[in-house]
Amino acid sequence: TTIPSVGNFLCVEFNRPGLEIYEALLKKGMIVRPVANYQLPNHLRITIGSRNENETFLKALNEVLSA
Repeated sequence: TTIPSVGNFLCVEFNRPGLEIYEALLKKGMIVRPVANYQLPNHLRITIGSRNENETFLKALNEVLSA
C-alpha cells in the first residue's frame, strides 16, 4: 500500500522490513530511504524519477522481492 502524497516520492508498505529491501536495492545501485524512524518499519520512501529511471527501479525491486 502507499500513503497519499503530493510530493515527488511515494511511501510504500511492504510485507517485510523495509531495511531488508533497502539493503538489497542498495546492492543493485538503487537508493531509497527506509523510514522506520517514523514508526513505519515496513515502508520505504521511493523518489519518482524519469520513465527510464522508474522502469529500472521497478525491475530491481521485482528482483529483490522475488528472491
